[in-house]
Amino acid sequence: MEYSNIQIPSRAERFGKAMVLVTLFTGLGCAALYAFGNSKQVTDMVPAVNMAMFAPQQKFMQRSAVPIMGCPIAVVSRTSPVAQAASIKLGSDSGGLVFVPDSVTIKSGETVQWTNNAGFPHNIVFDEDNVPDGVDVGSLSREDYLNAPGETYELKFTKPGTYAYYCEPHRGAGMQGKIVVQ
Repeated sequence: MEYSNIQIPSRAERFGKAMVLVTLFTGLGCAALYAFGNSKQVTDMVPAVNMAMFAPQQKFMQRSAVPIMGCPIAVVSRTSPVAQAASIKLGSDSGGLVFVPDSVTIKSGETVQWTNNAGFPHNIVFDEDNVPDGVDVGSLSREDYLNAPGETYELKFTKPGTYAYYCEPHRGAGMQGKIVVQ
C-alpha cells in the first residue's frame, strides 16, 4: 500500500471542521428549542457568526463591542402566566427594542414594575384606544423618559381588561406590550 499521497490536515483545517460542527449542532439545538419549546424568540445569530468568522484580530476572552447573541440557554416564555406582581424589562438583554415579556396577565389590584434594561431612553405610554372604558391613560402613562439603567416605574391595575402600551421613541421599531388584568 502506498502512503506517499496521504495528506495530513493542518491544525487550522481541523479547527475549521470542528467549528463547522459546533455551529451546525448549535443551530440545530436552537431550532429544536424554538420549534418544540414555544420559547422566547431565538435571537439573531448573524452578529456572532460574523464576529467569529471575520474578526480574527479579536483575542480570546477579550471583550467585544459587538454583543454575542444566539440561542438561549434557558427556555423562558415571553408571556407570563398569572403573576402576583409582574416585572417587565425595557429592552432585551441583547439590546433589542422590546418589552420582556411583551405580554403579562395579572389579577386586579396587582402591580406591574418596568425596569430600564437596555437601548434606553424608554417610556411607557398607554394607548387610549386600547384600554378599558373609563380608564384615564394620562394617569397610567409614564411619558417622561427613563434614562438610567435600572430605573423603574410601577403601576397598580384595579380595573379588569386589556391594556396596550408602547415606548414612544421606539414605537416604529415595534416596542409595544400588553397587560391583561383579570
